[in-house]
Parts: sequence; C-alpha cells; structure tokens
Amino acid sequence: MNKADPQILSLQELQLGIKDAIQLNFSDYLWVHAELSEVNIARNGHCYLELIEKDKDKVVAKVRATIWNFTFRMLKPYFESSTGYAFSSGIKVSLKVAVEFHEIYGLSLNVKDIDPNYTVGDIELGKRRILNRLEEDGILDMNAELNFPLVIQNIAVISSPTAAGYGDFENQLQQNPHAYKINYRLFEAQMQGAETGQSIISALDKIYRKEDEFDAVIIIRGGGSKSDLAGFDHYELAANIAQFPLPIITGIGHERDESIADIVAHTPLKTPTAVAEFLINQMLNFENKIDILASQIVNTAQLFLEVQSNDLEIAVHSLQQNSKYHLQKNKDNLLFSTKLLLKETLNYSLFADEKLKYLTEKVKYESKRIIRRKGEVIANKQLQLKNSPQRIIQRQERFLNQMEKLNQAFNPTHILERGFAMIEQNNRIITSIKAIQNEPNLKIIMKDGAINLPSQ
Repeated sequence: MNKADPQILSLQELQLGIKDAIQLNFSDYLWVHAELSEVNIARNGHCYLELIEKDKDKVVAKVRATIWNFTFRMLKPYFESSTGYAFSSGIKVSLKVAVEFHEIYGLSLNVKDIDPNYTVGDIELGKRRILNRLEEDGILDMNAELNFPLVIQNIAVISSPTAAGYGDFENQLQQNPHAYKINYRLFEAQMQGAETGQSIISALDKIYRKEDEFDAVIIIRGGGSKSDLAGFDHYELAANIAQFPLPIITGIGHERDESIADIVAHTPLKTPTAVAEFLINQMLNFENKIDILASQIVNTAQLFLEVQSNDLEIAVHSLQQNSKYHLQKNKDNLLFSTKLLLKETLNYSLFADEKLKYLTEKVKYESKRIIRRKGEVIANKQLQLKNSPQRIIQRQERFLNQMEKLNQAFNPTHILERGFAMIEQNNRIITSIKAIQNEPNLKIIMKDGAINLPSQ
C-alpha cells in the first residue's frame, strides 16, 4: 500500500478509535449543564434522557444520557425533595456524568449525580428576568393598585371544573356560617401543563368582554408540585393579569413558593379555601362596619335628642314667662289706648259735633272690632304659643303701632295742628261751600282758637 494512499479503516476500527480517544480525553467525571428534552423511565427502573442546549430557542447540541436503576432510585427523590419540581422534561439540570462511547450504540452520558441548586437557581433567575421585564414595562403593580369595591358579590372564577380546589372553593362559599350570598361564574381553563398560560389568557379575554358584570376575578386550582405550577411563571400570562381592569385574586394551591402570577395579582392567597375565606371575611368586615356606624348614629341621635329636649324645656319655660309678660303689657297698652281714644274723642266733640258723632261711632265700631279680633288673636296665639312666640309678639307690636297711628290720624287736634281749619255755622260743621247760608254766626276754628266772621 502506497504511503500516499489514504488510510482505510473498517467501521469497527473507526468506532474503537473514537472510543479510545474519548476515554483518553474524558477519563474523569464532568459536570454538564443542559435541558431535559425527554425523560423515559423503563420498566426495569433505568431512566433514559435526551439532553439539549438551546440558543434563542434553537437547538444547538443534543446527546443521549442514562441513569441506571440503582442511581436513579437515589437521585430522583433527592432532586424532587430539594427543588420541589418533578424530574421531568422542560427543566434545566446540572449533571455529573461519565462520557461513554460504544462502538454499536454511539456516544452517551452516564449520569452519576445531580446538583438541585442549579435547577432552582435557573428557575429563580428566569422568574427574576420576567419580573424585571414587567417592571421595565411599567405594569408590574398595575393590578395591585386597583381598588376593591366595598363588597365583592359578583365573581368570575377561572379554574378547571374538575379541580379539587374548585370544589373546596364552592363548598366554602355555599356553606359559610353567615349565609352570605356571593354570585360566581366559572370560566374553564387548563390549570396544569404547557398550555396553562394561554388557556388562562383565553378565559381572561372572555371575562373582559363581560367586565361590567363582575367585581373581581379569581384564579384557583388545587395543590401540586412546583413543576405543575410552572405554567404560572410566564411573561404573557403575567402581563395579562397585571393589566386586567378588574382586581385579580389568586389561590393556586402552594404554601411556600410564590409564582409570577401571584406577584402581579391584586391579592395573592395560598389556596382556594383561603380565597373563599377572604371573600367571606370581607363581607363580614363590611357588615361589622355597618353595625358600628348604625350604633354610632343611634347614640349620636339619642344624645342630640337629649340635648334638644333640655333646650326645648328651657325655651318653653322662658316662652311661657315672656308670653305672660307681653300679653299683660299688650292688654295694658290696649286699655290705655282705648281710654286715650275715648278721651280725645270727647274733647273733639266740643268743636265738631257732627264730626265727633261720626268719629265716635267709627271709633266705637273699630274698638269693638279690635277688641273682638284681639281676643281671637290672643286665643289663636295662645294655641300657637309653643311653636312661634316671637312671631306672635312681633305681629302684636306691629298691630298696636298701626292702631296708634290710626288714632293719631283721626284725632281732630292733630288734624288742626297740621294747618287745617273747620268752619261752623249755627253749631253745624260746614263741609261744602253750597251749605253756607246767608246768615250770621259763621265761625272758623283753628288749632289755637276760633274766629267769628261778621255778618254781611
């Protein structure tokens, strides 16, 4: 064979050469970071894996791996108890492996150990990236800033109808000891698996179209492992919850850890039962506030009535005393005015007999009418005494002032003092020029005396 000819190997020789090279260069154990693409557990207990690495969702590397029965029985419970996640596809792991190459089966990795801290750290790092993005977009706290109504009575519930948590929620509401009535409507959604996020988003879209019918939205499911809840840690679902126009309450069934959906929701609670208790307690607190306000109103009203009652008693007593005084004073004034009126009327009769008779009759008539009316007024005012004493007194004073002005207006002395004069002939008052006779004894009476006119 010529040295210039290429070396020719059988397939077995090639594979054995590769095997020797791998054993020479990868004789020690290595730690490898990868994503579990497939996880298959055989009946004999062996676990067969497919490991991949992605760059922007594109697979850039792939290899088979094996965890033998004895090792897998120890690693699986250790990993799941440490992380809270099931050992399943879709999670990133850090594996201690031995690189093996078989001339028939090719390259594979034999898993010897696993570091659960890497998986937890990678998941938490992913959650932190989502939270940072939500914060950068300015929507992280949008739903938390919404105000609850005073009482939540109409609720949209997103859950699986067969979920145990949904049944617990219904029982808790329907059997509450206070007999509160809370209306709720179920919007079905897938609450586990890769389609969880889109299924819940679809339910939120349906609720949004009926937004005015509800006070709040509740997302609930039963308990499960961390991997069962991984669907609640996606940006798209978190963004929809954060920007939803109604307050959202979560109760997705985990006691220790908090999902992204919990963080962006208005009120995160641990379980569906806790959500039901929250709603019942909110109504109970509202009822207690109403009872307290009602008691305060009653107490304030009673105190106000007591104060007003005391003030009223004082006012009534004062009114009675003042009314007696004013009534007696008005009677005295009326008697004095009447006597004065009669006296002035009699004095006037010396000057004008006819006029005096006329005025006297009118005064008597007015006096009787006034006295009768005054009596009626006094009777009516006595009945109204407790309600409007001040008005009675003011009206009485105005009436007396009017009477006094009337007396002054009809007083002959006051008429003469204003510059008027009376003409008398044969002891008769002359009121028309036609009544003057061609006789003597024509007299002009003025305020300071009388003049007898000489006969013609």
